Amino acid sequence: MSKNRKLWIILDLIFVVVFNVLFFMISGFDHKTSVWAAYVFIHVAYVLLIVTPKFIEGENTSNAIDVPIYTISVFFFLAEFVINIFLIVIKIGSVKPVFIVNLIVIAIYAYLIISNMIANNKTSTDIKRQSLEAYFIKSASENLRIIKGRSNDQVKDIIERLCDKISASQTKSNSEVADLERDIIDMIGQLGDAVDCDDIEKIEQLTKGITRKVDDRNSRLRILG
Repeated sequence: MSKNRKLWIILDLIFVVVFNVLFFMISGFDHKTSVWAAYVFIHVAYVLLIVTPKFIEGENTSNAIDVPIYTISVFFFLAEFVINIFLIVIKIGSVKPVFIVNLIVIAIYAYLIISNMIANNKTSTDIKRQSLEAYFIKSASENLRIIKGRSNDQVKDIIERLCDKISASQTKSNSEVADLERDIIDMIGQLGDAVDCDDIEKIEQLTKGITRKVDDRNSRLRILG
């Protein structure tokens, strides 16, 4: 176990030790069932405060309004602590209100955490989808820039115009245009070979073909919405 991990364990135990020492020094060991229930709920809330953020630390821990999960856990613990301290002080006779109040607070906490995770999963999925959709434009544009870098002055402007056209195209993609995108990437590869061979006729033929396919792709995407 690392030194840092040991320090975190000590830090986590400080509240438990201090709270229990004060609790038993001040109120002793003889309590009603309702008091013991409130005592247990305080410890449950503290365990959730420590465990929940760490359990999902691999996730994006901010929800739609940018409130970190740890912050939600802190407010939950403070609410549980204040409520149960109050219940302990007044020494409520029945254990039922203790359970009802605490279960409501825990249910709210669980709702916030689960809602947070659902929202984050959706955001993560959307980001991945947008990244994949933008891959075609990035890949095609980067390949053309590389080809332009090894082109002579005679064809450099042609390649640059084609690069600008693809860069200005929609990043959003669709399975309906996947074949067109594969054709364009393949033709860009052929264009690179033509540039290396200084085949002007082939370069012009390929740039016109790529331009038509890019226009076709963009038209289909506009129709598909």
